[in-house]
Amino acid sequence: MKTFFKILLWLLVWSLIAAACVGGALFTGNTIEFGLKILAGIFIAYISFLLIRKAIIHYRAKKKVESLINVAEPEQKKRKLELWKQSTGLDKNFKALVKMLNSSYLKVHGEPLYVLPWYLVIGHQQTGKTFALDQANLPKPTIENDVLSRKVGSINWHLYNQAIAVDTPGEFLADVEGSRNEEWLKLLSLLKKHRNKEPINGVIVTLPMDVLLEGNSQKLIEMGTQARKNLEQLIQVLHIQVPIYLMVTKLDALPGVPEWIGTLDQASFRDPMGKVNLKEQGPEEFVQQTVTSLAERLKQLQLTALQQGQASPDLIRLPTRFEALERHLVTYANSIFQQNPYQKTPLFRGMYFVGEAVGVELQTDSEGRGLFSHRFLTDIVPAERGLISSLARSERVENTRKLGRVAAWYLVSAGVFAALYSSYRGNQGILEQMTDQNAGNFEESVALEQNINTLYDYRSMVNQLSDSSWSPWFGVSADEPAFIGQLQGIFAERVQSRLVSKADQVFSSAMTSALYADSDVSEEEIVAFISTLVRRINILDAYMDGASESSLSDMPLPYSESDADLFGVRDVATVDKLNNLYLQSLFWTADQGLLKQELKLMEDQLRTILIKSKALANWLIPWANGVAESEEQRVSDFWIAGSGSMKKDALISGAFTREGKQAIDSFIEQIRETRRYDDILNEILPGFQASYQKQYLKQWENFALNFFSGSQKLRGRNEWLTVVNNLSTGRNIFFNALDLIDEQIEPYKDAENLPDWAQMVAYYQDMRAFGPDEKTDNGKQDKVLAKMAIQVVGKAGPVGKALAGGAKSGMKSKKKLDKAAGKSGPSADERQMQLEQAGKLLGEYRQALSSFVYSAETRSVSYSAISALYSKPDQPDSGESSLALGYKSLKQLQALVGKENRENRAFWSLYKGALNLMREYMMAESACEVQENWENNFLANLEGVPDYKLPELAFGDSGLLWTTLSTDMAPFVKERRGAGYVPQRALGETYPLSRRFLEFAARAKDAKQAKQETYKVDVRGMPTSTNLDAKYHVRQTKLELRCAEQVVELTNLNFPVTRNFAWNTACSDVTLSIEVGRFTLEKRYEGPLGFPYFLKEFATGQKRFTPSDFPSRAEQLRESGVSYMEVEYRISGQEALLSSLDNRDLIVPDKVTSCWPAGRGI
Repeated sequence: MKTFFKILLWLLVWSLIAAACVGGALFTGNTIEFGLKILAGIFIAYISFLLIRKAIIHYRAKKKVESLINVAEPEQKKRKLELWKQSTGLDKNFKALVKMLNSSYLKVHGEPLYVLPWYLVIGHQQTGKTFALDQANLPKPTIENDVLSRKVGSINWHLYNQAIAVDTPGEFLADVEGSRNEEWLKLLSLLKKHRNKEPINGVIVTLPMDVLLEGNSQKLIEMGTQARKNLEQLIQVLHIQVPIYLMVTKLDALPGVPEWIGTLDQASFRDPMGKVNLKEQGPEEFVQQTVTSLAERLKQLQLTALQQGQASPDLIRLPTRFEALERHLVTYANSIFQQNPYQKTPLFRGMYFVGEAVGVELQTDSEGRGLFSHRFLTDIVPAERGLISSLARSERVENTRKLGRVAAWYLVSAGVFAALYSSYRGNQGILEQMTDQNAGNFEESVALEQNINTLYDYRSMVNQLSDSSWSPWFGVSADEPAFIGQLQGIFAERVQSRLVSKADQVFSSAMTSALYADSDVSEEEIVAFISTLVRRINILDAYMDGASESSLSDMPLPYSESDADLFGVRDVATVDKLNNLYLQSLFWTADQGLLKQELKLMEDQLRTILIKSKALANWLIPWANGVAESEEQRVSDFWIAGSGSMKKDALISGAFTREGKQAIDSFIEQIRETRRYDDILNEILPGFQASYQKQYLKQWENFALNFFSGSQKLRGRNEWLTVVNNLSTGRNIFFNALDLIDEQIEPYKDAENLPDWAQMVAYYQDMRAFGPDEKTDNGKQDKVLAKMAIQVVGKAGPVGKALAGGAKSGMKSKKKLDKAAGKSGPSADERQMQLEQAGKLLGEYRQALSSFVYSAETRSVSYSAISALYSKPDQPDSGESSLALGYKSLKQLQALVGKENRENRAFWSLYKGALNLMREYMMAESACEVQENWENNFLANLEGVPDYKLPELAFGDSGLLWTTLSTDMAPFVKERRGAGYVPQRALGETYPLSRRFLEFAARAKDAKQAKQETYKVDVRGMPTSTNLDAKYHVRQTKLELRCAEQVVELTNLNFPVTRNFAWNTACSDVTLSIEVGRFTLEKRYEGPLGFPYFLKEFATGQKRFTPSDFPSRAEQLRESGVSYMEVEYRISGQEALLSSLDNRDLIVPDKVTSCWPAGRGI
């Protein structure tokens, strides 16, 4: 904040200087450019002064620092000289190490001393640093050299494949001022001498867990301070900044750790336990974050141990104890890494925990017992060898940054002044450009549309000027120039005079003409007039109440597309411009009185039109039909799988959909929002709303009742299967129709006297929440149960009603008390109590549909189900077929919630629609099976049988027909006294057997009953005559019947003679002989049915034969002048035989039923 005020002061001072320069130039008669040049000169001089001053200060500071450094150097050099003179074991040891490295294979990879990174490991005595290095299982070279031998109290070298660790004695930290410190400094000097480029790549500071557990803060501070002194000596001697890692050893000393590591995979012992300080956080923040993160990991691993049943009290408390270490770790870390202005702060790079795998039997003997130390030393530490940096370079970088910030500051200042000048030139250019572009463009036109476009351009110009940034020396306020406000006022005045006033004149004239004309006003005109007035009144009310411009834009705009033709506007987009101009003029106008006059005029106009249009239903519903036309619902839309057509489709008009109702409600609400016409609305709305509600629900009831008629569209088995296969899915059209109706009648669910079918539709939605097959969350069940609870509480006296009323305000789902007292069936409350059982039955119903769909294409399954249904038509729920199970669940549900009646038929028509569709499909499939059985079991056995044997085989006493009727056709046909055979009837529908088959069966039965062993017929022969001009006359006529036992003859010598003929199936040919002159003519009736054929031919008692009837004698007869011979027999007793003959001539039908007729539908 301090810096911000400095910048603000600096800008203020330079603004005053700039204003003085420009003002002085203008006062003396010079140009503004001259004043800006003077300002630029002053600024350059100021910048030069600052740069020179900065350079001098920097030089003096550098000299002062060098002098301070030189003061300490003699003593340091003296100490180094003494150390150099002493030929200690450290010198020899270090030189031997260097010699060994130079002679090793490392020289192949580069300079031997620089191939691997070097790390110092420091810590107090008994911190476990040497043990950690030894037990880390580091990959080491197989080199035997005295320099690598371990010696207590001296430096130990740990060579491994990834780095070289220098393990320093603990006395180096404990004796900061004594002889061991001299040895520490000697080590640092040797590192600087032999590895001048990278004396060291990092430092690992060890801290034992047992010290942390002691909780002695003073001891931790002292240990941290001693380590900080050694690190400061390292930085001063080596002049480098290296990463410092804090390694907490003896982790296994923390109670619970031995148990915890016993639950771990031994492969994880090698993984590190800690974090790298990538964000360079302060010691306190980094330690807190690291401990918290590791504690969370311990909790997760602890859960695994708990699941495995390996938890002990110490293991359970381990995360808590680990978190308790945070305070002590922060104390120690702050002692080492806390910043101060006198010293270079060491780079706190990371913190890790290591220990010993105690109490664990290792998988192999070769692995060390180190815990979490292997990858820390082999992967993490060596990978960051490049973080080393020299102090001199760091200081140069910092100085460069400071100079960069100063230069950036001055550049920004120069940019500010350049921007001010550019802004001035830009402002001046904008004014000149606007003047040139719009001169003479805003003249008034006769056409309203032209004025709209002109004022739209005018508004764009004003907005462009208002959005421009204006320089302070133009003498304008910080908010907006005064001339812009004047332009806005002119704009508002022109919008009112050129647009609003003219539009109002056109509107008033059109409304007056429409209302007072002799012809009826269309609903579109009435709604358009009212809507326009309501929208404008509400807009003006909101504006005068202080609404913002965005709020007004969100409201219905004053002019709509329906006003385009009225105002003579050809482009609808121009109406949008008019709305924008009108709203803009409200906020730019200065004449509030004019707006009040406009509001008063529109109030009077709206009152007039409402009074003259009280019959809302006559115009509001037709208007809503047009508005919500796209939301119309048709039954045929659900049966899209069908390619046929419906005899009469059921249509829900747009006005009787939710969208249509919302349009009507919104229209009425807009009128109410004017807060002026409640008296008129209260008079006309109740009757309209009651009538509208009745029509609304009636249309949806008819929709449900006629829904199944959509099956008329289905043509053929494939189209039926398309619908059938969806019955067990979310695409079940009957359940989807129920969902649609529930959604559409939702506005009236709490209405008084709601029809029972509508209540059942809502009840079905509650059933779904308890259906076992419904993928519904428990929240829906809870909501249904809550509604039930509200109803119960609401009946528990005044207190219960009060509680229920409070719940209703939150849920909007309180059901009315049962209004159906005295009616049959369960009450609404009783249904609610059975809701869970009803949901179960819904699940069984769905399961029956699923079972049906699974076997829908197996024709024998359908045949079996329909056979069972028509075998017991009064028990459709008997049996185990999916059809029977469906009727069983339906019957149980109706017993539970109410049987079908006129009040609820609409609901049950949809609910059981899937079951009815199942039955119709199965009916068609079974018809195919019946037809196939007829062809295979009946017609196939008649093929190749002689005609005379066919009747006996087909419908004789033991004919195939009677076997078929008693087996394959038994469930579907029955005998009726006096009517023969009729199709069986089940659930109000007869089985679709063909009338031809039923007639055939009935006649076959009659033939069987009328059959006799012998038929006796009396034949009386009368004289046979010829034409009078014939040369010859008939001398004798003889009728002869050949039977197995005898030949029966009747000889007529032209005088009456009678003979009894006994005919049976053993009789065959009949011969009629006529002797004319010297000719004998014969007419033969052949076959077993010869005699019946004769009787049929003489059914009238006489027969006139012509020469053409006797081809072999025709010419001779004509020569003899015989043109005809009339034979006469008077026959009696032939009726039974002829009837038998008629029955034997029955034609066996090929079809007994239709297998998937092309137009099958209901």
